[in-house]
Order: sequence, then C-alpha cells, then structure tokens
Amino acid sequence: MLSAGVTEAVLKFLKSEMPPVQFKLLGTLRMLIDAQAEAAEQLGTNVKLVERLVEWCEAKDHAGVMGESNRLLSALIRHSKSKVSPGGNRSFIYEID
Repeated sequence: MLSAGVTEAVLKFLKSEMPPVQFKLLGTLRMLIDAQAEAAEQLGTNVKLVERLVEWCEAKDHAGVMGESNRLLSALIRHSKSKVSPGGNRSFIYEID
C-alpha cells in the first residue's frame, strides 16, 4: 500500500472540515498501519498529521472523530518499531509540549 502511494492520496483529506470524512480518514489510516511498522513510522513523523490528530482528539462535536483520533494516535505509537533516542519522537513531543 505504501509503495502504491495510498498514504499520500489519503492524507490529502486532512484538510477536510467534514466530520464523516475525518472519521473515515482516521479509520483508513489506522487500518493502513495495523502491524505495519514502516507505515506507522512514516505517518508518526508527519507533523501535519500529528497536529491534526491532536486537534481532533478534542473534537467534542463528533465523538467518532474524537475516538478514532485517540485510537490512531495510540496505534502509531504501538505499531512503530523504531528506536527513539531519549528525546522521543519529535513529532509527538512537539505536539504534547
């Protein structure tokens, strides 16, 4: 899927302000990284995605988007097999600080 460019095509929907599109996008990304360390690393270092995830984790107007954002964020961490220096994953630290 990564080599076919699916990730890039799907990430174009990050700009969407429509909750149903956001919900499907999040579910699709979560399925793409399931047991795929390379995909999890690629998406986990995408600053725009991480910023949007943090924003959607607080989406009070759509519980599905809020839940999927939290699930995707935890899946990115869980499926990534990369070793991180003591400073952590810069994308995640940038958003959490």
